[in-house]
Amino acid sequence: MKASYIGYCLQRDLMQSNYDFNMISSDSIPRKGSKAIKTDRIDALDLAQFSANDLLTIVWETPSIWYYGWCQIERAFTLW
Repeated sequence: MKASYIGYCLQRDLMQSNYDFNMISSDSIPRKGSKAIKTDRIDALDLAQFSANDLLTIVWETPSIWYYGWCQIERAFTLW
């Protein structure tokens, strides 16, 4: 699962359901040269290969839901 606001929300839901998974930093995903074809299947195979070779960085700390609420308030005030 990629570390993003959607990934963290999904992580909280999966943790409550007792699923085991790793949150991955998108910056740690190695990039292969330019690909002419990009599909979810190819991306999934690449991620599985990178994971098997320990090339991915796992994000250990998940921001709390309160942190996201605070960020929303902060963004709202900066728009004024």
